[in-house]
Amino acid sequence: MSKKLIVILGPTASGKTEFSINIARLLNNSLPLGGRVRERGSKKFNIEIINADSRQLYKYMDIGTAKISTKEMQGVPHHLFSVLGPKEKVTVGWYKEKAERVIEDVLARGNIPILVGGSMLYISAITDGYVFTGKGGKRATPVPYDLYMIGMDIPRPLLYRRINERTKTLLESGWIGEVQRLLGMGYTVNDPGLKSHGYREIADAILNHQSPVTQLPIISAKIRQYAKRQMTWWRHDERIRWINPVGLPRSLPEDLRAFCESSLRRGHTHSPVP
Repeated sequence: MSKKLIVILGPTASGKTEFSINIARLLNNSLPLGGRVRERGSKKFNIEIINADSRQLYKYMDIGTAKISTKEMQGVPHHLFSVLGPKEKVTVGWYKEKAERVIEDVLARGNIPILVGGSMLYISAITDGYVFTGKGGKRATPVPYDLYMIGMDIPRPLLYRRINERTKTLLESGWIGEVQRLLGMGYTVNDPGLKSHGYREIADAILNHQSPVTQLPIISAKIRQYAKRQMTWWRHDERIRWINPVGLPRSLPEDLRAFCESSLRRGHTHSPVP
């Protein structure tokens, strides 16, 4: 039996988080619970979200990574957020192992996983079946999942404007204080977590007794460059259904509904991962 996996991907600041919550709730409200009739007022979910953003794996780094809050989750189960300390190095191989274990566990409960993020290699490790052999080597293996891939198709001028505005908002909303707390906890600019976009620039400014706000143009430019690399990476993947996330959908695409219903209708036979 095929294992259903929904993937929502796209460049930074393209609206993946809000879009994924909306899709999860639309699916939850339209599908029977694990193949059973849903009771009125039930808060159980068919859908569970798995993080595919390398920076959001880190603890204590919530504001600068635009990590989803508990309130924003709206009760939808989320996995692989805040699971590493900023000193811990994360590899694609490590992520692939952890993510696939979570995916199998979600499937074993009779639910449908949604992989959400923008880390290109992390997503590709799952969707292309890459196995990493060390020293930069990799080989492709059969993908064990039936994939439904959605990409955020947002016009580049609008995306860049959103990146600029979001970076400014994050700086004004506590990002500087977050970096100060990390430095106060003993973390340094050489730790893997603080090498994330913006964190190192803010930390360097603080350590050099400069105003971190002066780093705004530099941070925004680096994030725009990263977004360009993300869009180039996925541009020719014919499996992706591109959707403009501006103005969230009020109804589900019929093929997505059918994709999920076929899984729940037939039930799951997977065993929980030990």
